[in-house]
Amino acid sequence: MAAILQVNFGLGTFITIILTLVVGAVIGLWHGYWVAYQEVPAFIVTLSGMMAFKGGLLYITKGATIAPMNDSFKAISQKYLPNISGFDIHITTIIVGVIIGILFIIKNIKNRKDRMEYGFQIKSINIFVLKQIITFSLIMLPFIAVALYNGLPYVIILVFVVGFIYTVITTKTKFGRHVYAIGGNKEAAILSGIETKLVNLKIFISMGILSALGGIVYTARLNAATAGAGSGMELEVIAAAIIGGTSTLGGEGTIFGAIIGALVMATLNNGMSLMGAQPDIQYITKGLILLLAVWIDISSRKNI
Repeated sequence: MAAILQVNFGLGTFITIILTLVVGAVIGLWHGYWVAYQEVPAFIVTLSGMMAFKGGLLYITKGATIAPMNDSFKAISQKYLPNISGFDIHITTIIVGVIIGILFIIKNIKNRKDRMEYGFQIKSINIFVLKQIITFSLIMLPFIAVALYNGLPYVIILVFVVGFIYTVITTKTKFGRHVYAIGGNKEAAILSGIETKLVNLKIFISMGILSALGGIVYTARLNAATAGAGSGMELEVIAAAIIGGTSTLGGEGTIFGAIIGALVMATLNNGMSLMGAQPDIQYITKGLILLLAVWIDISSRKNI
């Protein structure tokens, strides 16, 4: 969608992104309707959608690659934050890291004050300060490593922003609490008065928007779009979520955990590639890791 709008219709980057996200939301709405209101299993709906839309892509593109993208569009995945100084180290990245580290410390201080107000047990001030120093140092380490290279890519900023938005949604809003409630016990959620169908519909709309955003980033990185782009990534997405703590049985999982899971999968892919592992070995390894992650999740649930 993004490639056709730019290459075939000559639209700018901003309007292209907006229209592509809208299309993603509509696709999510389509899936959500069948799952929420027609009670077709989500796995079947999304599987049929994957097959149908792949066929639609082949029909529209005729199997041809659509390229190139606008320079401003490519910047989403290929450009870095500008350096505000002439030093070899990327000072802008260091500043971003310091800001994020300070925000984490402020959050921890607020949590400590809240616990004190409610009379909960808290750790001594010396241990608390030491913990904040260690936390700040761990946050700064990857930023320093990136700063010694080309700096912070725009796509990482995008990940931070999206992660923050969805963390707030899942932890601070009524909708987020309803999502966890439905995942934990759908029957109890219905008895509690939660409109489960509407919540499920909103979940799938959100999924469509995020999938479109992923497609935008992927297309910007490749500077081209093909009907087969992203094929085979379904396994990696599922594995990343489960490794990050998302339960296959529902009701558990965090945005931060999913990001960590994605980093683990990326590290695994890069590590095996650097070691020269053949594609068959890589698929076998990732398949076994996914099986192990699901087994650990189910086993831990049985022991609760």
